[in-house]
Amino acid sequence: MKYQNFYKHWVDMNMVVALLAAISLLVAIREWNDSFPRRGPNGTNVPEVATATDTILVVVSLVAIFAITVKYWLEAIWVNYKNPVEFTKVIIQKQVEMGIIDPDDLTENFNVSNNTWKYVFTKPSYYIECLLFVITNLPVQNENSIFGRFIFYIPCVNWVDNSGNFNGSSHIYETPYQSGDVFLSFMFLRFYFVAQAALVCAPINRTLHSKRVCYDRGLEPGLTYQLRASMNRYPLSTFGMISVISIFSLAYCILIYERPYYTFNFPDTPFYSFSNIETSLWYVIVTMSSVGYGGQIASTPIGRGLTIITIIVGAFLLSLLVAIITDWFTLQPVETEAIHTTQSDKKSGNFGPFGFRIQRCEVKKIQVVVRRKR
Repeated sequence: MKYQNFYKHWVDMNMVVALLAAISLLVAIREWNDSFPRRGPNGTNVPEVATATDTILVVVSLVAIFAITVKYWLEAIWVNYKNPVEFTKVIIQKQVEMGIIDPDDLTENFNVSNNTWKYVFTKPSYYIECLLFVITNLPVQNENSIFGRFIFYIPCVNWVDNSGNFNGSSHIYETPYQSGDVFLSFMFLRFYFVAQAALVCAPINRTLHSKRVCYDRGLEPGLTYQLRASMNRYPLSTFGMISVISIFSLAYCILIYERPYYTFNFPDTPFYSFSNIETSLWYVIVTMSSVGYGGQIASTPIGRGLTIITIIVGAFLLSLLVAIITDWFTLQPVETEAIHTTQSDKKSGNFGPFGFRIQRCEVKKIQVVVRRKR
């Protein structure tokens, strides 16, 4: 019961961390959208005070890091049940405290290891998850922001002039970016916590019994196993979660790096520009489906790199969808047997007037009864 309660609290902390990740990401996105139109021709912001948003992001990140620490502390407690030696020592220690066992009967080297915090601080995944919250976009990078203003330029090669017309010669455009743009793109890695919470809360992974079954069979019930188990048990729901997270993350990351390029270099060509998230979502979906209408084109080096990733992810998602549909149409052994039995019964004519199957032995019995009555 003790381990079951700690495991339930561990599941709850996963949900809390996922909620904090979503809140921080939404706050950063909204601030980026509000501050982008105020950028000047050289990429700098009009001086303003953004302490409220900065404070929200810092507080949410600190609370999330604390929640991650508590989550791993809870995991360090319930995970001990898979170690029979440590589990037996804990039981013996409780019996000593209750007076059931005499302490003098124990050997000198008997001790109950209490390495809860050692377990937390020796897990590489703990530091990786904390780092995902340390990388925070304190959005408006100007004189009044915490980090101050940091502007850098990325050269982008294109075959069109400033009017958006193709003239057969290459042009290099220096596109200004802010450090907040890079931080915001890395913040989309926080969708990892949302996916992790969704997989942990899936019915097949929700209970401690599922972990015990895996450990008894020598399996490590990590995120990879949980993803495969959910895909096998709930294919459409898992596919939908992966698709939504992939499409939204890639669309916004491409928007972050393409919008400054078109805004500062091609202000008179709104048709090709990435001016909003709807345009970027359309671009990602068209690219994933391998259609490629050409209405929008990624022109920055980072945007083109993300487009390559989009193509690979799109091929993976389409293959996954085909596999799910194929598996759905695949007959189970019982269904195959039922179909074959139905076909054989139709050929033999062993059906009554209302479609009920009549066995040959029953037919013979009916014939005998009828003869006797005659």
